[in-house]
Amino acid sequence: MLFFFVSSCSLVVDFDQKAKETLCNDTTDNDGDKLVDCDDPDCRESENCNIVTGEICDDATDNDGDGFVDCDDPDCRESENCNIVTGEICGDGVDNDGDGFIDCDDPDCKRQPACNTGMEICGNYVDDDGDEMIDCVDPDCSMDPNCITAPEICNNGMDDDADGMIDCEDSECSTDPACLEPCNNLAEWTGIPDEYYFSEVFRTDDCPPDHVCSIRSGAEYPLCYPVVQGEALQGPLATCGPSNNGLNCQEGLMCAWSEHSQMHLCLPHCAPGTEHGCPTTPLTQCYVNFYASAGPDDPIQARVFLCDRPGCDIFKADTSCGTSSTCIPAMERYGNGNCHPRNPNPVQNWAPCNGYTDCRAGWVCEQGSQELWATCHPICRPGGDPCPSVGGIATQCRLRDPRDAWGICDD
Repeated sequence: MLFFFVSSCSLVVDFDQKAKETLCNDTTDNDGDKLVDCDDPDCRESENCNIVTGEICDDATDNDGDGFVDCDDPDCRESENCNIVTGEICGDGVDNDGDGFIDCDDPDCKRQPACNTGMEICGNYVDDDGDEMIDCVDPDCSMDPNCITAPEICNNGMDDDADGMIDCEDSECSTDPACLEPCNNLAEWTGIPDEYYFSEVFRTDDCPPDHVCSIRSGAEYPLCYPVVQGEALQGPLATCGPSNNGLNCQEGLMCAWSEHSQMHLCLPHCAPGTEHGCPTTPLTQCYVNFYASAGPDDPIQARVFLCDRPGCDIFKADTSCGTSSTCIPAMERYGNGNCHPRNPNPVQNWAPCNGYTDCRAGWVCEQGSQELWATCHPICRPGGDPCPSVGGIATQCRLRDPRDAWGICDD
């Protein structure tokens, strides 16, 4: 028999109350919600599950689950463990600002004393010396191979200097022989077999307007050169220059290098033994300056004779070149001389020799008319002082050519 007792105290059961996770460290889902221990919200306040709400900046863990760990997390920007550098540190070997450039290679460091070498590096797209001019724009790079524009070659069919103009179209080629027309034959015969010379320059016939027929050093034959505009023509022995193509000299003169003056001068054309002589004020003599052909299809080789003062006085060989040099005559015997270092052990007078610089000052190594080899002979001037005798035999001044300015004392 079943008895029920009812008292004045009633028991109320709340069948809607849900179970809770009561143990937060037993690896068991105590309340059956499929969440175990600290993964269950019921354990949020448990001392075993003190959940961090921000990033810990030095534990190599993504504490806040945002995909960024430690100092890569923006939450750690102000952390003393993650004092993020906003610019390049110029000397630590690290790309601090992450732009691909390290230390002095980084533009941020260009004005730092440790990185400012004072020299522009001509090809790194950086203003290395801090003058606000980069690479080839900087005058420091004017001679750098990366910044030198190639000159135009005037006959190769290419735009060498990349200015859009090829060969003779380019203004740089305006006086190049490849772009000039040959002109009339200016060569004349000197009267000596196979010897010709140029007697005239600046002839205007046979040339286009504003051009003159001339010959200049480096050319193979006379060409029509453009006339220099707006420049006064210079007289004999006046200075000139190759920058204007040597065409600022008066008619009958040529801009050429003077061995005496060591500069370009307007030198008169001449030819030894002809009516084309040299002025005597100042005293000049006729020398071969260079050789050229009479024309593009002409086999004649003409000498270009020009009047110039001697490089030194061969008749004052001991004094005209100072104390350490001596004056050696030019081999063509037209009177020119050049200073050479003095031979400390010269060959004795009349003794065998091998070259012009072997003999003492005032003597020259030449083969006499009765000799089998060259010996040191005194230099003489036609109509000058008498020659000395050798071994009791008288000598006289002999010239190889009647136009010679000097000869040798020979028996």
